[in-house]
Amino acid sequence: MKTNMERIQIRLFAAGLLMLAAAVVVASCKKDDDKSDPAPAGATQIDRMAVPAINTALISSASKDSFNRGDPSSDIALFQGQMGSNIDGLRTAVDGISGFPAQDVPGVTTAQLLAIVCPDVVSINFANPVTFPNGRQLSDDVMDPILGLVLNRNTAGGGISDTINTNDAAFSGTFPYLANPWP
Repeated sequence: MKTNMERIQIRLFAAGLLMLAAAVVVASCKKDDDKSDPAPAGATQIDRMAVPAINTALISSASKDSFNRGDPSSDIALFQGQMGSNIDGLRTAVDGISGFPAQDVPGVTTAQLLAIVCPDVVSINFANPVTFPNGRQLSDDVMDPILGLVLNRNTAGGGISDTINTNDAAFSGTFPYLANPWP
């Protein structure tokens, strides 16, 4: 049986290892504009999803693979046009649905929305509360604001919702914080 002193020494050693690991991780981080570190040999990017539903709703089927494998730095040049066309098309399509809330007036223009979702990255400003779209916490309901922005229906008729307001399982209190997967 361990004495209190031995337990304290073990905890201090573990804390020291944790701090050393954190220092290594921080020291290995690079500035965002440093593109000199390529992907590991043999690695292939097959998906990316910074802002949910952008690829699903705004990228045409024929372009989904190139979007997923692409770098966000090329989003404006390669995908902004079709994103804008698809935003306009989706807004027009739902305008004709009986009982659907009207678009917000003045609302968010296509150009304003494109400035938010293209490139497809998650931005964060720590001077503001960290909640989607300023960063993204696991518990953030990200679909409702995206649906509202894409369809320009945030306030008219109470906005729109996917009616899924919470996760179906509790998040873990320890890293990686995700809920257990369903069997």
